[in-house]
Amino acid sequence: MSSTALHTALVNGALIKERLLDQLMRHGYPTLVAAQCVALLVFLALSPFSEGGFLTIWIVLFTLVSVVRYIGLIISRDRFKRDNIKPIARYQVLGALLGGTIWSALVFTYNPAQPLFAQLFLLVILVGLPAGSLASNAVYLPAFLAFALPIMGSLVFWALVHTTSFRTEFTIVSVIYAALILIIARQYAANMRNSIERSEENKILVREIKAVNAKLLQLAYKDPLTSLSNRRQFEENAARLLEQLSGTASSMALLLIDVDNFKQVNDTYGHEAGDELLRELSSRIKSSSRESEMIAQVEVARIGGDEFIIVYHLDAKSTGIEALSQRILHEISLPMELAGKTFQPSVSIGIALAPKHAAKIKDLVRVADVAMYQAKKAGGSRAVIATGKIAPFLN
Repeated sequence: MSSTALHTALVNGALIKERLLDQLMRHGYPTLVAAQCVALLVFLALSPFSEGGFLTIWIVLFTLVSVVRYIGLIISRDRFKRDNIKPIARYQVLGALLGGTIWSALVFTYNPAQPLFAQLFLLVILVGLPAGSLASNAVYLPAFLAFALPIMGSLVFWALVHTTSFRTEFTIVSVIYAALILIIARQYAANMRNSIERSEENKILVREIKAVNAKLLQLAYKDPLTSLSNRRQFEENAARLLEQLSGTASSMALLLIDVDNFKQVNDTYGHEAGDELLRELSSRIKSSSRESEMIAQVEVARIGGDEFIIVYHLDAKSTGIEALSQRILHEISLPMELAGKTFQPSVSIGIALAPKHAAKIKDLVRVADVAMYQAKKAGGSRAVIATGKIAPFLN
């Protein structure tokens, strides 16, 4: 998801709801298993003191609901997508409501004639369950309310119906307890929501920072007009390459390419046409160079206004450079359309060899620069190797 889309989803709450619901379902598996274990414990502890078959019906219903909720949880996780959030949320709330309602029905098994420990056990279960489910269910407040409200309602019912002494006090305590649980749940859900919002906002910031860094890197190492490497990137990569070549039999050729009469192009056709020419020449320089000839670590670069540079592999004898330079001259000099007119580009190439002419990249560029100006003085549209040998352009 893009930063803009992520921000929009945060604003309208869809993403927050999705994350909260995802947290609820992540906790769902252990919560359902734990609840079923507690239900079985309640059944085993209270069945000897329960009259009739109510408790048996209760455990059967609760187990069926737990199984259905567990299966539904698996299906919901498999189909958990933003388009399905609403039906999944409704299903989770409905399941929590059924579970809470069945739990609250335990109050009907209460009998003052039961042993005191059985009464206390039942009340502890009813009192403790809403608090115990805060961590797992309160991440999504509607589900927690659906589960807890019926249970807390059963406590108030117990205080009003089953108590003979201190009825008012028990009722007030039950209401206060219910209110405290609801306040805590609301605060817990709000904290979880804020945590998710901060987390997602941090993701947006990280993405934006990465985008800015990528743009800065592009500006630092790429020529904005031609998208070729700039002088900085070329010098860094070439310097590393020269270090690797040190002490080996390998060598390389550095070709410095300069456009002939570029100022005249700008003056005659305009700067936009000049930019168009540079873009076309950069494309031709790249396309005229075969991958097998080029050195992978050093890309074609634009190092000045109308200057390009490229590096090639050479064998130990530095053969083949004349033919290579002639091919590049030919392909670069093919006619093109410029400002609505046919135009034939012309370039001069200076060639320096490493490590023959220099061992450092700046020195190598300087040698190639001298050779390139020799090519210009000889009339341009040609290549000159730093030895002084001139290779004229062949039509």
